[in-house]
Amino acid sequence: MNPGNQTGILAADWQRFFFWCFTLSLIIHLVTAWFSVGYQFQDEQSQIMDFAGYKLGMVSINDLSWEYKEQIRQGIQPLAVVALYRVLQYFNIANPFLCALILRIFSTLLGWVTVLFLTREFCKKIESEYWKRFLVLLACFMWPIAFVQSHFSCESLSGSFFFIGLGCLLVSNDLTKENKKRNLFNGSLNPGFEPI
Repeated sequence: MNPGNQTGILAADWQRFFFWCFTLSLIIHLVTAWFSVGYQFQDEQSQIMDFAGYKLGMVSINDLSWEYKEQIRQGIQPLAVVALYRVLQYFNIANPFLCALILRIFSTLLGWVTVLFLTREFCKKIESEYWKRFLVLLACFMWPIAFVQSHFSCESLSGSFFFIGLGCLLVSNDLTKENKKRNLFNGSLNPGFEPI
């Protein structure tokens, strides 16, 4: 067996390992979203669902927290809840529990994609096969990750968006390094510079 073929076998083994770990992780995330009941933090209920419930005519203004009257809370997540509920009403399947389930599934899928993206980018920077596998196992099977990401809360969504941004910075940094290497290989530091 030649070394090149062995490298190909190792690469295929690594890809299989990565695929199956993240497939199982997706199942765990979706099961967690299905069985999550209630809220993780009080704000998830009183600052998102209650505000949306008020806009939908389900909650009295007297039942809202003081932040509503002071207008000091964000309005994007309650707007998303109201928009989703209106879509469900259009299809005559409006139900607060179905709406909450869809939001949990959205949040958990966003979180799972974030973990997949970030893990893939960090694995590119790790030489050791052992530590790559350790990172994948840690990212896929740490139960708090699935639990936190299965809630449509400010904390889970902002965490997901933050880590997507971090992953984009890593990709951008890699592309910048590749461009510099390509330009050095072509004999020019500045691709727009033409020697006289």
